Amino acid sequence: MDSAPEVLPSSSSLILNEVSDNYERTKFNNSEYLSQVGYSRHCMYIDGRPRILISGEFHYWRIPDHTRWRTILLSIKSSGFNCVRLYFNWGFHSPSESKYYFDSHRDIDYLLTLCEDLQLFVIAAPGPYICAETQAGGFPSWLLAKRNVRIRHLRTHLIKKYDIQFARYSI
Repeated sequence: MDSAPEVLPSSSSLILNEVSDNYERTKFNNSEYLSQVGYSRHCMYIDGRPRILISGEFHYWRIPDHTRWRTILLSIKSSGFNCVRLYFNWGFHSPSESKYYFDSHRDIDYLLTLCEDLQLFVIAAPGPYICAETQAGGFPSWLLAKRNVRIRHLRTHLIKKYDIQFARYSI
């Protein structure tokens, strides 16, 4: 049995041919990014090689001291994980309208660089709704306080529909 890793073909035909008509096409440009990230129905390819991502979530906003992130991420890695999923919490970064903070324990650039240094892949979950058992699902409290904005509501058949006023803030 050959133990050499399978290499992704140079053309994007593998990925394009395996996308069923039952699935929506995404804006992911296969021809532009295929050498870096791709997928088939069998696996994900990173840098042209098949990878198995073993991931856990890391809620950085729950740890007020960013100097502890490295130790925690090393513990995650030493437990056999090679990837972390990061939710980016809008409410945490924007405690008041038109104010955004990305310093200290809110420093996403530092966090992403740290993951890169530790050779951990990252699955980014930017929201705006992140759930993660957070207050208001990650929406900022100042947005919830606006009476003319309905964050989301249920319509017939439990289909979630976003309010047009909300859309002005989230797009």
